[in-house]
Amino acid sequence: GQQKTEPNIQGIKISSDVTDDLSVGVNLVGKIEGQAAEPISEAASDSNSALSVEVAYDLTPNLSILSEYAWSIPHGGDSANVTQDSDAFHVEGSFDSEKIYLDGSYKKVGGNFLLPGNDTLKRDYLEYGVFMDYYPSPYLTTGFYYYAHINHPSDEANKLLNTTKSVDISLFRPGLPLVTLTYDIHELKGVSGGSVGFPVDDVTYSFYGAFFQHFKNIRFSLGYFSSHYQDRTESGLEDDFSLMTYRISTKLWDRLSISATQRMEQQQTDEDEEERSPILSLAMTYAIIPQKLTFSPSWKIDRKGEGEDDQTTTRAILRYMLS
Repeated sequence: GQQKTEPNIQGIKISSDVTDDLSVGVNLVGKIEGQAAEPISEAASDSNSALSVEVAYDLTPNLSILSEYAWSIPHGGDSANVTQDSDAFHVEGSFDSEKIYLDGSYKKVGGNFLLPGNDTLKRDYLEYGVFMDYYPSPYLTTGFYYYAHINHPSDEANKLLNTTKSVDISLFRPGLPLVTLTYDIHELKGVSGGSVGFPVDDVTYSFYGAFFQHFKNIRFSLGYFSSHYQDRTESGLEDDFSLMTYRISTKLWDRLSISATQRMEQQQTDEDEEERSPILSLAMTYAIIPQKLTFSPSWKIDRKGEGEDDQTTTRAILRYMLS
């Protein structure tokens, strides 16, 4: 096979602040072959250049936009795998105010785009997303998120669409518990598996809720997660999973910290249903010499069903910190 050549990367960047709010830049990067090192494929041995123009514009003190357009120009080789120029485009913007933070981006990379010195760069994809935080009151935060990634966007026979939609709410008022709720929908649709592609059409619904409360030197938390997976192809497979976690912790005499955590899991598929035994964890940390020497024992108790003995795992750590 051919011998790999260490690339000699050369580049130049020119930028200018046209106004206080507008800047423009031009980037040119080229790869020229160096000395042989190790075998590689013919496609990766070609020299190539990339030219890009970037613009950053602050429309207002709260609204800004950054964009870049790039061209990839292969040259100096006869590879059949890279036979034409290609381009890539990226734009992102953000808006920030007292009650709203909004961020969005869009990126598209052509099927033959090559970045000098990075021949393994992923290409032939499109992705875009929007994220927003909204603060209707000092104690309430809501968030919205949408993201999409498309492999081979111009090839209907091999296109793969991956999307995520999410909404979350956080509520905190002094003296009351902190509550967080999140709901996600993740979908995958199209063709997966490369040259031996197979149809994909599945969706996963997820929910997470958490509750935190602080009573003087005692902290209590409760977390719950559940998900439902559904294959919408002919197989029609479904899978449900849930996890609940309780935790209580306290600190005594400024030297001793104690915590107890319990986990309970349950999983159900088309074939069977499994309810796993609760797992109880106990841990403590004692400062023998404050900020110097600590001792941390812990116990994990896996409670088994009837006719089985519980399984206990003990662990202890003695830590000394150098100042």
